[in-house]
Amino acid sequence: TGLSLADFWTAASSAIYLTAYAVLVSVGIRRVVGAYWTKPLLLTILKTFLAGAAALLVYVAWNALAPAFTHGYITFLVPLASSGVVYILGLFATGVLKELLVKKEER
Repeated sequence: TGLSLADFWTAASSAIYLTAYAVLVSVGIRRVVGAYWTKPLLLTILKTFLAGAAALLVYVAWNALAPAFTHGYITFLVPLASSGVVYILGLFATGVLKELLVKKEER
């Protein structure tokens, strides 16, 4: 079980294209609004990546401990949901979630 070579290359190429798109959008934003990559923004991005890494580790653990369970037609939702919960908890623990909610309430 696990990723086939085609699945891996599909995921890898999607990640590369989305990263390139994000870089192009950030360049466009910089031209319109000025400096975009500030220290607080970079810190928030790092915290978000840490929460994402924790969620990925949860899914990898599910895949290592119960590979048949993670590849079922319906059962894949349990590892997916648990990864989502860990991601939200990671955002809460790092303060990113509170930061997003406060900014949304201020509008």
